[in-house]
Amino acid sequence: RTTYSYVGDKLCAIECYIEGQKYSSSQITHDGDKISIIATTVYRLGEYRVKSRRDEHLTLAPWLNSELQKHSTTNIRKSDNSIYTETLTLHWEGDNISKVESHTGSLLNCYWLYTYDTGDNPLYNFWTKQDLTMAALPRFGSRNNLVSARMVASDGEKESLSFQYQYNGKYPIRETRIISSQPDAQYPSEETVTTEYIYK
Repeated sequence: RTTYSYVGDKLCAIECYIEGQKYSSSQITHDGDKISIIATTVYRLGEYRVKSRRDEHLTLAPWLNSELQKHSTTNIRKSDNSIYTETLTLHWEGDNISKVESHTGSLLNCYWLYTYDTGDNPLYNFWTKQDLTMAALPRFGSRNNLVSARMVASDGEKESLSFQYQYNGKYPIRETRIISSQPDAQYPSEETVTTEYIYK
């Protein structure tokens, strides 16, 4: 189960429990109305990690129950049960997240850079029910729709995403996402995903 805690209307903490034990805890700091820092402690880091995804994606944020349920147990590997702490720092331009940095202590792990169009994001403000990954934050926390996202580590760019939209009015009805990653990645070096939006 996953619990959400608020101070007034501001989300301040997310805790994830798996099999009755606390798996992770995220403390959320705001600068005015915007989230500025997410500090996450994972207490059972070595469990519930999916073989087909790179480690730098796995350790960016806790897996929530909803995400774990998407994967069969054959895709889960276990290692140690060490404690892992990570801090995400969010940078904003207007109502859009422009950059997210990942730190472990004083060490910069990597960062993501984002650009947007001027269309309205139909997922805006729904992100709090998703896992707090650097890839998910701008899709649910930014007012406009992503055009590009790039992940940069100490040894250079690791992944890039580009987005194209078909609009009907101010909201998109179709999104095409192209994902490109380095050849040594454990998933395809290029993938195209199409999403259709239906409004009622």
